[in-house]
This record gives sequence, C-alpha cells and structure tokens, in this order.
Amino acid sequence: MQTKHKIDYSDAMHIADSLLVLLAPACERVEIAGSLRRHRPQIGDIEIVAVPRYNVVYNLFGEPIQQDSLVNDILSQLQFKTIKSGPRFKQFEYQGIKVDLFLANETNWGVILALRTGSADFSHWLVTPQVQGGAMPAGMQCQGGYLRRHGKTLTTLEEQDLFAHLGLEWISPLEREVGLWNRL
Repeated sequence: MQTKHKIDYSDAMHIADSLLVLLAPACERVEIAGSLRRHRPQIGDIEIVAVPRYNVVYNLFGEPIQQDSLVNDILSQLQFKTIKSGPRFKQFEYQGIKVDLFLANETNWGVILALRTGSADFSHWLVTPQVQGGAMPAGMQCQGGYLRRHGKTLTTLEEQDLFAHLGLEWISPLEREVGLWNRL
C-alpha cells in the first residue's frame, strides 16, 4: 500500500486528469472529487466519482440477463494494483498515488459527488439532522448513497438538487473547508 505522503495540487491534478482520460470510455460520467476538487494545496489521494457504463447481455426474448460494468473491465485491462474492489467502491494505486473510485448512478450522482468532495466535516454536517446542528431537515436522511424523505428516494441528478432538497443554496467546493459553510 502507498505511504502517506502528499503531493502538490498541480502534480496530483495532472495524474488525476490522465486517469480520467483512461476511465472516460467506461463511464457515462466521471469527475474528480475530494481534496482535488476543493483545490487543497497538498493532496494525499485522488477521489473520483463515476457513473459506469454497462455491457448488457440479453436472452433470446430480449430480456437482460447479465450486466457487466465496463469500469471493472477497464480496471482489469489496465492492471492497476487493486486494494479494494466492491460494487460501489474501488481503491487502487495509479502512478504511485492511492485512488478512491466511488460508483454512482444518474439518480444519486448529486449525493455521492457532494459527500465525496467533502471536506469530511462538511459531509458530516450535510447528513446530520438539523436538531443536532447539521443540515438534514426532519424526515430526511441519507442512506445507502441516496437521499430519502419519509422513506421515499429523492433524485439528485446534480449536487444542486441535493442542496435544494435540503433547503440550502449550493455551496462551492472551495467553501467546504472546516467551518466555512457556516459563514455563508
């Protein structure tokens, strides 16, 4: 596993951009998240959120019988040093830096991108109930990567949708560092 060293923002962005080029053919959508998206000067890992494309196999009746993620295929082809490989989270090394790849779908993209952009304190604030000092209104919760109101899943195509559901104006990633959102 990679040592816990940090690299400069510009070097990390160059590495992340080259990785996005490799992942793009396997994704409907892919974007940098985490400390890179927040423009932190020192970066310890690269976080990416993606909506994978799928190769669907159909039976003779035209019914889907198998769905294979093209992200899995491309990661296998590129032979990255895999650390974790689950259905919604993959971790591997690329050019000497740890990469966290979070897989979303079009209906929860906004939630996943916001939470994975952070900061950790900001993400915690977003999902904490208002009665406990957070942003989450009564009757709402974030569960399994989805925003829910009274048990009903809400669509968050974009981050702005998440903020609107929470009754907030969109907060720029640059303003998501510790405590900055409380001053807006």
